[in-house]
Amino acid sequence: MRDIHQFREMLLEHGFEEASQRSFYFWKILTDKTAFIINLKALSAGVGVVYGVISTAIFWTEADWEFFKTRGRDDGDCNLRYYLEIHSANDEAAARDVIGRLYTEYLHMDKDMLLAVVKERRKQFIQQITNVLKPLGFRKKGNQWRKPLSENILLQFWADKSSYSDLYYFEVSIYSLVASPVGFGCYFERIDTRGTEIFDWKNYAQPQHQFDWQLQSTDVLLEIVHRTYEEKLRPFIENDLLEMGKQRFVWKGCMCDRKRCAECWVEKNYRESRD
Repeated sequence: MRDIHQFREMLLEHGFEEASQRSFYFWKILTDKTAFIINLKALSAGVGVVYGVISTAIFWTEADWEFFKTRGRDDGDCNLRYYLEIHSANDEAAARDVIGRLYTEYLHMDKDMLLAVVKERRKQFIQQITNVLKPLGFRKKGNQWRKPLSENILLQFWADKSSYSDLYYFEVSIYSLVASPVGFGCYFERIDTRGTEIFDWKNYAQPQHQFDWQLQSTDVLLEIVHRTYEEKLRPFIENDLLEMGKQRFVWKGCMCDRKRCAECWVEKNYRESRD
């Protein structure tokens, strides 16, 4: 089976270009506003391949293009992306077929059709979360799922898209409707979303709070959401809020020092005075 350097030579022979300042990041222009991406990852025994299509419509200036040519495109910045691993000659044959079919499918597809495909795929990702939380009493609003804990206190799970890439943060929070019209944080926590499937590439560190919704499987997503419910959400639902408010992990995150609500369930000031 080929090693990562041999795969590089194969891609270059097939007309792909490699980023000049970052090895194993490849692209090939498809249309005037799309490009095909292949990023290779060295595994202990084999090669990992992130492949897909990006819109180049965001490259407004020559500087944007130059940055693209020198750095390639990060996995999380690729509009439509998939992942596979090659450990044998059979894997390589299957990979050539899968990647080749995707390349052919998008060879002449314009960027609007590409983005429509991504939009539908994103809707399916969000729906998977709804399928777990709706039967548990959470109501969806945008990318947030909320459940009342009392008349004025809401428990929330949030799939928060990163401002810098197409990755997501999963966050749990509780806020008061009385403290502010848009809610004021009584408790906030980002969930560790590292999966066990693919983010063990050599020399590759996936940040612990970022979830790649296109590369991870549905099983990993559902495991994270179920685990978050059991460990982070369910305790607030099944226990008295005043009792929960005595726990350090809750009151250390109170953002207003118990100054916004006449009757606060978080014993922050009292607890800090004793430490």
